[in-house]
Amino acid sequence: EMPVEDDPKLDRPAYGSPELECKLVCDTLSIHDEKANARACYIVANCVHRPQFRQVFMERHYYLKIISYLTPPNKQLIEYLDRNGSCVRKMDMKMQENLNKAACVALTCLTETLKDSEMLRLVHADLIPALLVCYASSSEQREDVKQAALSCLRMYNVSVGHRDPMYPDVHTQVDTYFDRTS
Repeated sequence: EMPVEDDPKLDRPAYGSPELECKLVCDTLSIHDEKANARACYIVANCVHRPQFRQVFMERHYYLKIISYLTPPNKQLIEYLDRNGSCVRKMDMKMQENLNKAACVALTCLTETLKDSEMLRLVHADLIPALLVCYASSSEQREDVKQAALSCLRMYNVSVGHRDPMYPDVHTQVDTYFDRTS
């Protein structure tokens, strides 16, 4: 049997190390408070430019928590769960868009600093569909949230386009040519 001192679960990151800082920030992401979660996202946005912090953040898959915050406001409220998976409370609707913006900013900063292979990990974690839903479902009053999501999407060369083009061009006419409803 392994002695208690050598148990890797009890192994704490060294004081002042990037591992400890990363763990503290990511523990804050799991607190049941919208303001604390948004602040933690902004701290991640500021810290990912440091290589050691970014390495720990990516290795431990902490980015999954930030991507999970990109839920459509007013449609599907984020539920805060306890250890057993039961809902403690639902997120405040007014605060959710602030958290969406903070998550978009954190993911944009993270994307800026990653290499292609690491960016693929974010894509595999359904980053792009989450950003598209966040962009499309943000209210008209919160144009800042839409722009934050759009700036991150641009880094992945994803174009959102216009739902209702103001000037019909050849492509629009071709698209509606076979539309039998009109």
